[in-house]
Amino acid sequence: MTWRVRVLGPDPRVDVTAAAERGAARKRSRSAWFQETGLVDVSVLDRYRLGPGREVVGPCVVEEQASTVVIGPGGRGKVDGSGSLVVEVG
Repeated sequence: MTWRVRVLGPDPRVDVTAAAERGAARKRSRSAWFQETGLVDVSVLDRYRLGPGREVVGPCVVEEQASTVVIGPGGRGKVDGSGSLVVEVG
């Protein structure tokens, strides 16, 4: 016996701005060590509260459930239209 299934439906549209509107992205601060600066206080940001177009400047730490992004001194990050965090290393 063979089954063949075909499913059609609209493409899902994900509203990446909805989560970003829940409040400020800064969760706390912590110490981090970088070769360029030594030990410094950095902001810890909630990745889910960074909406499209949002820019962050290093040094900072961006946390989410599955990963952590460390942006060092001179680095920058920007959330693109699809919600991806694009990082430029300084």
